[in-house]
Amino acid sequence: MWRLLLLIPPVSALWATHGLAGQISYTYLGPNRYRVTVTYYSDSAAAGVDRCFIDLEVWSVIGTNKTLVATYTNIPRSNGPAGPGCSSPARIGVRLRPRVKRSDYTVEITLPGPGQYELRFTDFARVENVRNMANSGATSFYVETLLNNNPFIGTNNSPILLNDPIDDACTGRLWTHNPGAYDPDGDSLVFRLIACQQYDPGTMQNPIPVANYQFPSAFGGSFTIDPQTGLITWDTPQQVGVYNIAILIQEYRNGRLIGYVIRDMAIFVLPCLNRPPVIEVPAETCITAGQRLTFTARAYDPDPTDSVYFYLNNAGLGFNGPFQAQPSPATISPSTFPLIGFNPPSVSAVFNWQTTCQHIRANFYQVDWYAHDNLNHRPPLAANAVTKIFVIGPPPTGLTLTPGPRQITLTWQAPACPPDAYEIYRSPIPQAYADTPCCRSPLNGYTLVATVPGTTTSFTDADLEFSPRYCYRLRARYRGSLSCPSEEVCIELPINFPLMLQDSVHTTDAQNGAIWVAWQSPLVLDSTFFPPPYTYTLERTEGFTGTAFQTIATGLTDEGYLDQNGLSTSTRPYRYRVRLLDGTGREIASSNTATSIFLTIQPRDGALLLRWEQNVPWINDTFFIYRADPPQPGTFTRIAAIPVQATGRQTFTYLDQGLQNDQTYCYYVLSRGSYGVAGIRAPLWNASNKACEAPRDTTPPCLPDPATYQIESDCENYLIDIRWDKPDSTCGGDVGSYGVYFAYQPEGPYTRITYIQEPERRFRWRAPQTLNLCIALTARDTSGNESALSAPICFDNCPILMLPNTFTPNGDGINDVFRPFIYRNVRSIRCWIYDRWGALISESRDIERLWDGTYRGAPAPEGTYFFVVEAELDTREPRIFRKAGSITLLR
Repeated sequence: MWRLLLLIPPVSALWATHGLAGQISYTYLGPNRYRVTVTYYSDSAAAGVDRCFIDLEVWSVIGTNKTLVATYTNIPRSNGPAGPGCSSPARIGVRLRPRVKRSDYTVEITLPGPGQYELRFTDFARVENVRNMANSGATSFYVETLLNNNPFIGTNNSPILLNDPIDDACTGRLWTHNPGAYDPDGDSLVFRLIACQQYDPGTMQNPIPVANYQFPSAFGGSFTIDPQTGLITWDTPQQVGVYNIAILIQEYRNGRLIGYVIRDMAIFVLPCLNRPPVIEVPAETCITAGQRLTFTARAYDPDPTDSVYFYLNNAGLGFNGPFQAQPSPATISPSTFPLIGFNPPSVSAVFNWQTTCQHIRANFYQVDWYAHDNLNHRPPLAANAVTKIFVIGPPPTGLTLTPGPRQITLTWQAPACPPDAYEIYRSPIPQAYADTPCCRSPLNGYTLVATVPGTTTSFTDADLEFSPRYCYRLRARYRGSLSCPSEEVCIELPINFPLMLQDSVHTTDAQNGAIWVAWQSPLVLDSTFFPPPYTYTLERTEGFTGTAFQTIATGLTDEGYLDQNGLSTSTRPYRYRVRLLDGTGREIASSNTATSIFLTIQPRDGALLLRWEQNVPWINDTFFIYRADPPQPGTFTRIAAIPVQATGRQTFTYLDQGLQNDQTYCYYVLSRGSYGVAGIRAPLWNASNKACEAPRDTTPPCLPDPATYQIESDCENYLIDIRWDKPDSTCGGDVGSYGVYFAYQPEGPYTRITYIQEPERRFRWRAPQTLNLCIALTARDTSGNESALSAPICFDNCPILMLPNTFTPNGDGINDVFRPFIYRNVRSIRCWIYDRWGALISESRDIERLWDGTYRGAPAPEGTYFFVVEAELDTREPRIFRKAGSITLLR
């Protein structure tokens, strides 16, 4: 007689399917003590599955190691009235709809000490026929919350979710939902969609994504969540059915992740003719502290015979909203909700907020709006909207500039709200500021030169390089946010020093290059104090920012010089400056610095990418690109003119397309610029080095679309069969083969198995005695360019262990030891043998010899013995199988 033991337990048919949605929240009670609430939504029509009591697991999390520290069993349902079907103290819950019940289970827990803990709740099965996962009726429902029990971060409560995770949608109609999340501690919340999870405490160490999960967008329409507000938008549902989504709500304090809640939600999509309400409110607005913000919020229903109900979602609760901001909270009129509109179905309210300096912060204030139509509709339709309100600090005013010896002193008036600091920006030319809401656009053309405390109202910008003009703007910094820039103020300086005008490549060569350097004499010079004749010393260094200047020419009387002293202009740029000396040899002044434009080229398929860099004190307004076509040497002609406003060090690119592969093209860039100051020569022309390159295909093709994958596996025989379609012709038209790689972990490292040559698009493989591995694909074109690895396709083993219930250790070579007669994918095993009185008589770790029928070296008597087997299974998620049973020993 043989007993078969199979290690993959199916969900029992005795358990009907019913799990819909839910989450876990907690409230701090005291050191190591919390009140935990599991909120669970279920199909109340399912027979025999109403949960009067549940269990909650608490796991300690240390890095990647997780340990079960407590299981709270038989937690009674705490909401709704008492009634039949549940023994006291459990209650019967609250029915939200004919087939949806909300159940709350509350328990007080005590943790063993500081640390991070996972709170886990699972139920046997979800509802049947969820569209976006496989076999939902045989898939467990699971949610978890991460609790950070750390006395150093202070009191910590979980985010609160005030809107039920059960909602209706219509095919062909825009659908929105807001979970109504706020944090009672004022922590920041970040929202993200993840795959729904499943968890079987008997066979899994950790939860895993449900099988073949797909986001609702796979069934039509875009499906997104705003990471800051939590607003979910489906534009628009296309297919009828039940869909489940999981929302990861992360909790941040001072920029550090301290916890999260995973909420599982159900969406019922039905066909309907009704249209949802429309909410008209500002999506985002910005106001300077001290100003008053007023706007009208309106909701209406596009169906004229319908009605509309308009709410402040969650009654405006939450520390993230302006209605709790102190002092001077926001108000809304009328203030009694819902506002009901019919004949016509339209209502409005006026939002009003007198802001103060205390309201300034980096994060926005959030107002959630909610509207639904007539509840008699089936389904009733709703709309959600969010208004983000940014309150920023006022900028400094009254900026003035005072010149000094190689320095400029800035003074300004402090704003009405005391800032933490001021940021000081400088530009050599006036720069218009493109204002945006909250002035979040950068100060293009400006360089941040200093940050000074908010208690000061002056700054000296010292050791300036000589320039005929400087412009400044200031921004005030408040608690992590910046004010709008101050008004721009510029100052023009007397040009009593030489100015660099040209640093233009004359000859491109690796050893014998040449650069034409030119400069302008000072426009103002005291010839009495600095007697003539005047001469110049020219200095040079390598690179864009080099400081190791070396003298290359002295006694120059002209304002230009051709430097041809062994330059490698094909490999690097050169930086120059001049020093002006009077007739006695004393230095009068040194010039600013300028660096030659340096051009490099990167090949592309039928194209070349030009990249050049400048570092000059003047303003370049245009770059002209010249090309010489093959065969070389060719004639240069202008192919493009690129308008810019560029000074200082900047990098530019240009993609020249429509070229022939493997043919050499040569280029140089010519810049046109000026200082924009009267009396200084203009325009200023400067050429880059010449560079040549041949286009070639260096771009790998795109990967096959994962939606076209057809994946089959046979875990008993370790067979894998994957098929796919050819990539889109716009990016995969030249694909020649597909690389197939495998690894034992999703993150790798990956080893190539083979290349599959086009037009074959199928991979069949017998894996080496395990399916606990991942496959990744690449696409390779006919030029040998290979794409990055695809997202991994991971498989798993299906372990099996069959143990006999009888063995005969009589030395005949048949059934002489107790061992599995069939097993597969067992990493390790331990077996303990006990006699009928419970005494341990054998222990083994050898799967081929769990017991040889002896005790202390002598044959054990015939009879019934008991065993305990603990096996570590070779599966993707670590699984430990434990089994106790009896074994009969016969001789």
